[in-house]
Amino acid sequence: MRYCFLLLIFSGVVAGQTVDGDVVNAATGAPIVGAHVFTNVGTAGQPPIVTTDAAGHFRLPVPALTQFSVQVVQAGFLREAVQYKRGQAAALRTALTPEAVISGRIEDEDGYPVEHAQVAAVRYRIVNGERKLWALAWAQTDDLGQYRLINLVAGRYWVRASSGDAGNWDRRYVAEYFPGTLQPDDTNRVEIEAGQEHGGVDIRLTKYEGVTVSGRVEMPAGAAASPRMFNVRVQTELAGLPDIFFGLAQRDGSFIIRHVPPGDYILRTTSGNYPPKAGDLLGEQKLQVAEADVTSIVLATHEVQAVDLAGTVVTDSGGNPPPMRIGLRAMSGPGVSVRSNEDGSFVLKDLLPGHYDMQVMQDLRVVNGTVEPSSIHGFPVSARLGEKEVLQNGFDVDGPPAGSLRITLSTRLIPISGKLLDASGSPASEALLGLISKGQAVDQGVAIADADGSFHFAVWQPGDYRIIPLRYSGDVGDAEYLEKHENDFPPFKAVDGTNPPLMLRLPAQQAR
Repeated sequence: MRYCFLLLIFSGVVAGQTVDGDVVNAATGAPIVGAHVFTNVGTAGQPPIVTTDAAGHFRLPVPALTQFSVQVVQAGFLREAVQYKRGQAAALRTALTPEAVISGRIEDEDGYPVEHAQVAAVRYRIVNGERKLWALAWAQTDDLGQYRLINLVAGRYWVRASSGDAGNWDRRYVAEYFPGTLQPDDTNRVEIEAGQEHGGVDIRLTKYEGVTVSGRVEMPAGAAASPRMFNVRVQTELAGLPDIFFGLAQRDGSFIIRHVPPGDYILRTTSGNYPPKAGDLLGEQKLQVAEADVTSIVLATHEVQAVDLAGTVVTDSGGNPPPMRIGLRAMSGPGVSVRSNEDGSFVLKDLLPGHYDMQVMQDLRVVNGTVEPSSIHGFPVSARLGEKEVLQNGFDVDGPPAGSLRITLSTRLIPISGKLLDASGSPASEALLGLISKGQAVDQGVAIADADGSFHFAVWQPGDYRIIPLRYSGDVGDAEYLEKHENDFPPFKAVDGTNPPLMLRLPAQQAR
């Protein structure tokens, strides 16, 4: 399930209001002029957007909700989102962190610039509960082969170049990491500070003959010979960094794909474009490539059939649940979204083969610019497809479903509060905190300390949690940052009912 700042806690409707605040540079404390400020939920139609004045001040019309998120955006700084509670007396003060930048040039092995190559800044992220390499920023080279990767938080990155839309890209040039390796190497990572531009990160590509993958596409049993041509591809399953090597099956089904580097892949064929449509033929299998050519592969195909998936939303306290919006996001191709009925039932229709991530949120109705209240509020804490838990990691569709989808909402809101002190023992006002469980961020798990250092979270399930100091809100998904700071504060257990307030002290290196 994707992490987002969309708050799902609503406690009724109130009259319209405005929020005053200030936006400053986190590094210098100076006011930021012209920053764009808006909410994640509109009052009616398009959410209002205001800009800060010469003193960095803004006044923002906000929705008639108890809680919402205020977003702040300015070129040259990292985007920030701050949770706001109705009735908060103090002005909202938001500190934006200056962006870091990596720049350089991509050349072929003869020293000529490569135009329209794709360059990525890569780090480990927590994706669906797993630690995976992920591209955090993309750029495309210009006619001089130059690129700039912007909007980066301070830290260490690998820089990776791949073909993208490059017109003069020899297919023997495979994706490479700075300064010119096939796999990421810790000795070649680029370290940048907030507000710094790290230039000269150049990659000179080397032609790589690689491995040849060959075989034949096999039609389904009993099927007549197809006049259609089959596209065949070897594709990495590396999250966010797809490498694809193409081939075309001949009329006898044979195919050859050249220049494939060692690695783990999915070998896939379709009788039409990808993602396939109902009625297309699809075949796929895992493929491991080492140093030797891979030959005599038989890639069997079957006809793609769309399937329906029925489900039910229930609450842990019984009774009919509030209306929910259940969305499935496909790894490739269109997603599906449906609103649950009054009894909690729903049907997700026409699902095609592939992997789907889930997003479940309350489906609120807006009447005359005001959110219509619901008597029951809830947050998804479980989704089981048959016997398998799929809320966090999603699920695969490759035929009729293994059962119905049962989504459970928790209606018990567990408040977590405390006070944050700096290393000297003074209140750490405006410090940003993240809440994690089982190594990953919980939804709505970012808060900012008030003037007296007090902070507030709310969770929907009892369990073990940790609070982590953040530089900016995006740190909650950064695997390396979480690993580095997971022990800055002691873990705690949240229980139903009232929890004692926490007293936390920032390590000296975390002073803002």
